[in-house]
Amino acid sequence: MMQSPSCRPHRSMGHNLLIRATIFALLTLFPTFVSAQRQVEVQAPSRVYLDEPYFQVRYVVKSNNVQQFQPPSTDDFELLSQPAVSVSSSRVAVNGRVSESASTTYTLTYRPLRKGTFTLAGGSMLVGGKSIRTPSVKITVAGESSSHRNNSNTGSTRPGAVGETDLSVVAQLSREEVYEQEAVLLTYKFYERPGTGLSNIAMVEKPDFKGIICQEIQNKTIQTNTETVRGQTFRTGVIGQYLLYAQNKGIVQVPGVTFDCTVVQQTEVEDMIDAFFNGAGNMGVNLKRTAPSLTLKVKPLPQPQPADFSGGVGKFAISGKICTATPRSNDICVYRLTVSGNGNLKMLIPPTLQLPNDFDAFAPKTEEHTEITPDGVRGSIVYEYSFVPRHMGHYTLPGLKFTYFDTEQKAYITLHTDDLTLDVKKGNKSDAEYERERQLQNADIHDVLPMSDSTASAESVLARYAPWSFVAAYALLILLYLVSMGALRYLLRAKNDTAAGRSGKASRRATKRLRAAGRYLHDTGNNETFYAAVLNALYGFLADRFAVAPSTINRDLITRDLLSQVSPDIRARFLALLDACEMARYAPAGTLRPKEDIYREALWLMDQI
Repeated sequence: MMQSPSCRPHRSMGHNLLIRATIFALLTLFPTFVSAQRQVEVQAPSRVYLDEPYFQVRYVVKSNNVQQFQPPSTDDFELLSQPAVSVSSSRVAVNGRVSESASTTYTLTYRPLRKGTFTLAGGSMLVGGKSIRTPSVKITVAGESSSHRNNSNTGSTRPGAVGETDLSVVAQLSREEVYEQEAVLLTYKFYERPGTGLSNIAMVEKPDFKGIICQEIQNKTIQTNTETVRGQTFRTGVIGQYLLYAQNKGIVQVPGVTFDCTVVQQTEVEDMIDAFFNGAGNMGVNLKRTAPSLTLKVKPLPQPQPADFSGGVGKFAISGKICTATPRSNDICVYRLTVSGNGNLKMLIPPTLQLPNDFDAFAPKTEEHTEITPDGVRGSIVYEYSFVPRHMGHYTLPGLKFTYFDTEQKAYITLHTDDLTLDVKKGNKSDAEYERERQLQNADIHDVLPMSDSTASAESVLARYAPWSFVAAYALLILLYLVSMGALRYLLRAKNDTAAGRSGKASRRATKRLRAAGRYLHDTGNNETFYAAVLNALYGFLADRFAVAPSTINRDLITRDLLSQVSPDIRARFLALLDACEMARYAPAGTLRPKEDIYREALWLMDQI
């Protein structure tokens, strides 16, 4: 069906309007896009290498009014740090013409993830309140860098390329084969080639030792030295050490551990001023190094084990003594056994003290005196055995036996203490009293002291429950409180009297200062000295009257605080007098206000205030 001729001009007119609107929008937006391109410069390498730990992209904005910078989002590169910002500005005057320039630089640090050619999209920012987009850049990620290939055999480094041969972390065991419960030292150590720039190293997460009891050796600082490995010199240091005690026989895995390393590298510097204020081109690069896992062979202890085996593995010695000089019936006696040496001291089982049937025994108490060293746990463990003989008589207690496994002789060794002879004397407590005390030791409710007379006086109660030493102590505390309160009142009164006295003497001191000025009333050659003396008297009067330091007095303080309570006329005349004296010190003699008027005005104002 054909359209009428009258409809064709309307379609043509609408089509033309659409074209014109599109052209107008393009012409409107194009200058903004071009302006953004000119205002932001992106400095990025066109080619990087996969083995490089990082590269940098800089966004240079020709303005110092930049806010809300949003880095571009990308899955092709890993952003290693937040944007580093530097702002610079300059002002140059040539032949009377002044030109100013300013720039803001955002530096982003990325790490390449894979090979290929990638587009780093544009970011966004506010420049002068207007939102603009930064240009996108293309970056090609190649394989291994040529410099790394050329130097891979020699192990040399270059700034920005820190390889495993330049910085590594190793784990070392003092022995690869041990017995159960025998201590073995685990050491984590770093090896750094000179010039790498290692500044910090820390363990990401402590190792999860399974089937192993560990004790960490605390090192406050890392002590470094140099070592030569296969003809190469390295700086080395111990990062951490652990004493390991394997609990089960067989092959035990010591897990690998990852460390965070910070390496300071020098970057290329284009702007020396920017380098001066931002670390002279030095940048900290975060690297990760992993110490590989190790294998430890754990041999079982020889079988059969002695029945009285203490679980000790190492080298030990024992000694015992009775701590109670005169044992008495129904009194507590203490026997002390000391085990000293080097080994798993903290995992020992104390031997059993054999006692007669009519002795009451308590669980032994343990006291440790040990230190953790790279050679193992050294020191001593003290066991205190408490017991109570119930009857008088002579008793012989068999010596204690302590059996351990000697790692040097590879055999079980049994140590003995001498037999103990006790001559128990009669004690002061009867069996009934001792039984009652023993029952009350674990009881929550204790006896209430009986009173002979329910109507006992307060004095007898005080004598029973509050000995005179406590009464004297309480009385002394009350006396000290009263003396302290009196001294505090005296100090406060003295302080108030000092302030009041200073305020009351203000007029007399000001009058004395004015007399010094009066000596120059009729001396025309000392006008400056006269007016300076009057000013000294006025400022000194305010300082004494209101207890403030003369150096803190100024016009605002006088108006706002010091003379806020006087009439406005007095305040205005006082300020006018200060201005007159200040001006008169340097004014010609013919323009001065008469000295007599100044002198009388100062006296009158101080009297009114």
